[in-house]
Amino acid sequence: MAEHKIEGIYDQEPLPLAVNDFVESIQFARMPLSDGEFSLKVLAALEAGEQSLRPGKENLGRKLVRLPFSLCQARSFLILMNKIHAPVQSQVSESLGNRIDSSILHLFLLAALCGALYFPYLGSTPFFDKGGPREALAVQDIVQRGEWLFPLKKATDIPSKPPLFHWSAALASEVTGQLSESTVRFPSAVYATFGVLVLYLFGRRLFGAEIALLGGAIVATTMVYQNQALSARVDMTLCFYVTASLVLFYSLYRGFLTRQIWYYVFFALIGVSMLAKGPLGLLLPALVIAAFLALKDDGTSSSNLRSTQGCF
Repeated sequence: MAEHKIEGIYDQEPLPLAVNDFVESIQFARMPLSDGEFSLKVLAALEAGEQSLRPGKENLGRKLVRLPFSLCQARSFLILMNKIHAPVQSQVSESLGNRIDSSILHLFLLAALCGALYFPYLGSTPFFDKGGPREALAVQDIVQRGEWLFPLKKATDIPSKPPLFHWSAALASEVTGQLSESTVRFPSAVYATFGVLVLYLFGRRLFGAEIALLGGAIVATTMVYQNQALSARVDMTLCFYVTASLVLFYSLYRGFLTRQIWYYVFFALIGVSMLAKGPLGLLLPALVIAAFLALKDDGTSSSNLRSTQGCF
């Protein structure tokens, strides 16, 4: 039992962590990081090895037990009373099903909101400033000359921004078969929608479905965010990848994600961010992460990041 490996939980002391995870999943009606079958085995093992009960906690529906296992000597954990294990597990499974259904509904509502706010207006206004046409010229070079690797403006001038946005807009133009204001602005609307959905999923993990839905709607309808979603500029592309990298960093810091592959995904997102707007793609998340670690970190997360080989 103590040797059992649980995906999504730190490798150290898997048995105590599984108990905590199972109890918290019932308390907060969330999906357990360990599978339900193993959680029930953990509870059965705890009952079989129960040494002492501390009185005075029956009114909470829980009892404190001291575990005899070597992994958690002299530690006490809250476990459910024997008679309510199966009913509570059933309630958790039903609650998890409802949460999945509500997640799909909320994601659909937010995507529909973004679809109504952004996409119908992509071609309503012609280019009128210098920023949009400047990026559109690089997109035009890709579409007309097929110069994907090193696009130029008017086939002569080097663009002032890296090509990630230009690639995205050129791909939209190739798929639709036309080069217009709509196709050049299309990537901004797509990245804005993805950003809202990512923030919803992140907010749901931290604060619950209702707050996450409200937060996603607030972001989607914010004037500055909506304005950038309708622009032919690289800023929304940068915004999405920086947001995604910071969300992934915090998920790693909190232990929501523990597989080594996620550290590489984090570094990859930083690298893609630099393809959106150059060094800002590295500088912005680096400053936020450095400030956060300086205030909060105990050294573990930063050492994990330093020990993981990333590429930029």
